[in-house]
Amino acid sequence: MGSEIAAGDSAAEATAGARPPPASTDRPGQASGCPYTPEDFRLDDPSIQADPYAFYPLLREERPVLRTTVGEQPWWVLSRQEDVVSALMDPETFSSRTLPDAALLFSDPPEHTRLRAMVAPWFFRSSINELAASIELEAEALIGRVAAAGRCDVVEDVAVKLTVTMISGMLGIPAQAVQELLDSRRYSGLFLAFLQAGRRGVEPSPEARAGYDKINGVLGGIVDGEHREGGLLADLVTQLRQGELTREQCMAYVNILFGAGHSTTTDLIGNTAYVLTGRPGDLDRIAQDQAFASPFIEEVLRTRPSFHRIPRITTREVEIGGETIPAGALVRLLLASANRDPAFCEEPETFDPDKKRRMHLAFGKGIHTCLGNSLARLEATIALQVMSRHVSAVSLDPSDPPSPREGGTFNGFGFSRLPVLLQARAA
Repeated sequence: MGSEIAAGDSAAEATAGARPPPASTDRPGQASGCPYTPEDFRLDDPSIQADPYAFYPLLREERPVLRTTVGEQPWWVLSRQEDVVSALMDPETFSSRTLPDAALLFSDPPEHTRLRAMVAPWFFRSSINELAASIELEAEALIGRVAAAGRCDVVEDVAVKLTVTMISGMLGIPAQAVQELLDSRRYSGLFLAFLQAGRRGVEPSPEARAGYDKINGVLGGIVDGEHREGGLLADLVTQLRQGELTREQCMAYVNILFGAGHSTTTDLIGNTAYVLTGRPGDLDRIAQDQAFASPFIEEVLRTRPSFHRIPRITTREVEIGGETIPAGALVRLLLASANRDPAFCEEPETFDPDKKRRMHLAFGKGIHTCLGNSLARLEATIALQVMSRHVSAVSLDPSDPPSPREGGTFNGFGFSRLPVLLQARAA
C-alpha cells in the first residue's frame, strides 16, 4: 500500500501523449544516463511514469525544486531525500487537502486523527501477523499451480488473486462478492477514470461510468445491506450508523481500503518478480534461508516502490533549496527519487538486500505513513518465500513482453501485465 493507504490523485492531472522513454535505470545497478533536461520531466507523461529512473539523479543534482505544469496548472516537484522528508514531517505547511474529498487521504488533523483512529487497530502488526497462515495457504495454491504450468502472468495469476482475497477477508466481504470483484477487476481502470473525470470537472465516458457503477455497486451494496462477514467493514458501518461517519466518508473508506489494499501490494509483488528475473541466484538463497526474503522485499521497496509520487498543497509561502514556493501551491513529493538519494545511502542505484536498508520512504513518513505497510510487507514476503520453495528460476517471456502500468493518477509504478517463464524446483 502507498502513503497512508494509497497516495491520492490530483484534479489537475490528465493523460498526455507519450514519447520515447529516457535511458532506463530501473533495473538496479544498470548504468545511468539521461539525454533530457530537468524541464523534460512531466508529471503527466505515461512514458516517464513507466520508466522515470534516469530523471531522478538529474532532478536531484540540477533542479531539486522543479516548477512544472500539468495542463495550465503549476506544480512544484521535490526530489531530494532531505526535502521530501521535511515536507512529509510538516503537515501544517504541506497539507494533504489537495482535494475536497471527505476521505482520510485528503484530510489534516484533527479530522485526520479521528478518521485514522477508526481503523488503525486493524493494521497493527500484531493483528496483521494473525493473517500469516491464511496468506501462506492462498499463496501456496496460486504459486503451486503456476509453477506446475511453467509460465504465468504474475500480476493476474498470482498478485491480484492473492491481494484481493486477503483484503476482502480482512474487510469481511463475502466470498461471492470477492469473486465478483475479481471478475470485475478489468473495470478498475475505468473506475479510476470516472473519479479522475469528476475531479477534473469533465464528463466521464460511458465506459468509465459503467466501470464505476460496477465496482461501487458491489461495495455499496455490502455497506447498505446485511451481507457482511464481520471484519473491518462491519466496524465502519457501525460508525456510520452511530453518526461518526457520513455515508460519503464510509464509501470513500471502503473504496480506498479495498483498492489500495490490493493494487499497491499487487505492484510490489510484480516488481519483486521483475527484480528476480535479473537476479537468478536469489531464489535459491531464499529457499535455503527463508528469513532473507524480508530484506529482499525491503530493497525492492526502496528501489522499485509501488508509489513514486504523492501530492501536497502549501498553506504558506516556504523556501526550499533557494526556491520560494508560494502559498496554495501544489507540490509533488518524489518518494522513489528520495529513496535513491546518495545523501540517504551509499551506492543507492545498487540493489543490495544484504545492506538491510529499511529506512526508506516507500510507505511515506509522519502522520500519513501507510496504514497497510505491515500487511503489504507480510503478503509480499510470504509470496516470495512460497515462490522460492516452488520455483528455482524466473525469466521474462520473450514472446510476450511486460506492460508497465500507465495512466490513472500517474503516481503508481508497476506492471499491468508481467508474463514470465518459471522453472519448477525439483522435488
